Amino acid sequence: MTTPLLEGGPGPGADPRRRLGIVQLSVIGFFCVSGGVYGSEALVSAAPPLMMCTFTLSVAVFFALPNALMTAEMATAFPADGGAVAWVRAAFGPTLGLHHAVWVIVTSLLDAAVYPQLAALYLTRGFSVNGWLAEQGIVIGFILAVGAMNLCGLDVVAASQTVAFVVSLVPCLAFTAIGLPSLDLEVVLSMEGRTDWALLLSWALWLYSGFSSLGSMAGEVARPQRTYPVVVALLLPLVTLLNLLPFVVALSLDPVA
Repeated sequence: MTTPLLEGGPGPGADPRRRLGIVQLSVIGFFCVSGGVYGSEALVSAAPPLMMCTFTLSVAVFFALPNALMTAEMATAFPADGGAVAWVRAAFGPTLGLHHAVWVIVTSLLDAAVYPQLAALYLTRGFSVNGWLAEQGIVIGFILAVGAMNLCGLDVVAASQTVAFVVSLVPCLAFTAIGLPSLDLEVVLSMEGRTDWALLLSWALWLYSGFSSLGSMAGEVARPQRTYPVVVALLLPLVTLLNLLPFVVALSLDPVA
């Protein structure tokens, strides 16, 4: 007997279009989880440097790691599209499954609304462009471009995000590599300043909250029993380092800002 959760999984009746390998899932997962340090500047002002680094690392170990391992285990055991929605439906029935799906949609819409605005902020400041029309034009263009890519299918999404992965990651790595020789441990280990616990907690959790999204593509992943553990092993250290090193370098170069 085939359960709804396993539809699209391996075996009889399986979807033959499973084509996301380690590289493709890592790239897509990078943007589900991180996307780089962009937009996280407020974290620097949330707490003294040592507190910020300690708390960010602690959230990675005690929140992100269990979340990532749970997602890898569930997506491996039940390789079907839907991720946590499918898991909740299988465990608690269609009513709670629908309830969970509605909240996933709501939170995804709220989260996705941040990125067009963030892109507009960076582009207008980077190119010294002012005006409401310019900002809204960038926002609308961003939404249309991303929507068109998703309509074109998973192959286009994977290819476009591979390019975006390089464009996003290279500046972060370059900044970190150039700035590391200037690392000032006295600044990094400082505990001077106040801690805004609400800002620190919410921002740190947001930085690592995307690992559960990896399960939503399980029905498209080739060899999920191998792919998911490898992707988690690659992404978690990468994201943790991106959430620490650029900030440490930035504080060392400009502790006042």
